Amino acid sequence: MHGDGTKTVDELIKNSVSKIDFKNIDIDENIFDNDALIFNPNPFSKVTFVHVPSQKEYLSVTFKNYPYLGIWSSNKDAPFVCIEPWHGITDHKGHNKNLSQKEGILKLLPNEIFNCEFMIEVD
Repeated sequence: MHGDGTKTVDELIKNSVSKIDFKNIDIDENIFDNDALIFNPNPFSKVTFVHVPSQKEYLSVTFKNYPYLGIWSSNKDAPFVCIEPWHGITDHKGHNKNLSQKEGILKLLPNEIFNCEFMIEVD
């Protein structure tokens, strides 16, 4: 943990892995007790929220070729959950803070273009 109370990506990933069955993630009030769920590598191309009693799918986020995925909420009382496909993550503990050596950093040549997309569906 950093001196300011935030966790390193190593700690977040370690805390995330022990909770996941990779097919169904139960978003209960304690899921984010150890902070965000961070998937590295990201095994998903779609995340769908399902209302458990009715089994109705009500929100999906579809994405391809994102190497990382973060799922988080700010606290137990927050009325939201964030699904964030990522191309980069926070620095690992002990990182030298050199931007060119940051994990997940995209390096483009002059005039090179990078495109990515995701889709949100609400039913």
